[in-house]
Order: sequence, then structure tokens, then C-alpha cells
Amino acid sequence: VSMLAEANLNAKRPKAPVNFMGTWLLQRTATNGPPPDWEFWPMPKLTPAAQKIYEEKLQADKEGKAYRDDAALCYPVGMPRFLTRVWPIQVIQLPTAIVMIQGFENLIRWIYLDGRKHPDPDITLPSFNGDSIGHWEGDTLVVETVNFEPEHHWIQAGVPLSEQLKIVERWKLEDGGKVLAIQLTMTDPVNWEGEWVNTR
Repeated sequence: VSMLAEANLNAKRPKAPVNFMGTWLLQRTATNGPPPDWEFWPMPKLTPAAQKIYEEKLQADKEGKAYRDDAALCYPVGMPRFLTRVWPIQVIQLPTAIVMIQGFENLIRWIYLDGRKHPDPDITLPSFNGDSIGHWEGDTLVVETVNFEPEHHWIQAGVPLSEQLKIVERWKLEDGGKVLAIQLTMTDPVNWEGEWVNTR
């Protein structure tokens, strides 16, 4: 069922407890990690293969060279770097979905809220933003995203991701609705141990 189908938009469902509609800009703080990418910090313990790639990136930094800068080659930054660009993000909230439009190349992300399940990964192409399904827990929106495109796609500079990446976000409004806080819990056993938790 299309999330924009009139019957889906008008179906009876509880009213969303929070409205995230608006234009949001990354708030840069010490906990956002070091520039230039405002990376996800602190990092977890990387697996040996991922650590080798990260060390190559650090060496390239020392030599003043770009390291696998796929975004500069016009590949989408994808999730989670979608949330770290300096351009604003517009959030459009519908009864059936949240649409996020990133000012960087007008990239679009869809978060479905109409009760659907993740599509079968065997018949769905992976994407840079993955498949995002949201549900409400009180006044918190919980979003689970899977099915990521792993080629030319990085968690942050020098940290790869695999098809096993899963991101769980918890969205809340803070400071009287002026701050949208998104806590990310990222797991990818191919590239790091345990959970990588960060808030944007």
C-alpha cells in the first residue's frame, strides 16, 4: 500500500503524540565528535579488518591525502552521515510516514509509520539510507533501519559498514520543542564490537 494512498492517509490510527515537522540544523557540540566531519564519537572497538581500513584513513590524513572520499565523487552520504551535514534537514510529517529532505544534494529519506514491516531483503534493493520503519513508544519515535548499500558508504570517514548494519533511532523533542534529539544505536558485527551509541 502506498504511504500516500488516500485510504492509507485517512485510515483510523492514534494521533501522533509529537509533531517533528520543521527545518532542523545540526547543533555542533563537543559530544558530536571532532571536525571536519563531526563524526560519531567515541568510536567502539573495531574489528581487525575495519581497524586496518581506519588506520589507512589516519595515515592518509597525516599525508594530506583524501581517503576513499566517496561523497566527493557524488555518492550519497547515506545514513547515518545524512544527519551530520552542515545543511538543514526539512522534516515533513504525515500520518503514514516522515519524509526527511537533506539540504545536501536534496537527499530524501522515508520513515514509514503505517504499520508495515521491513520488505524482504531478497527482493528489495539495498539503499544508502536503508529501509526505515517507525513506531511510537510514548512520546518517543523509535525508528529501525536495515538493508543498507555497503559499497561507497561509510559510517564516517574511514569506518566502513556492511549489509549487517542496523540502526535504531530514538527521536525526542527537548528544550520546549526547540531541539530534536536523535539517539542512534548502531550495530554491525562485521566492523565493530557491540553497540555504537551517539546522539545528534
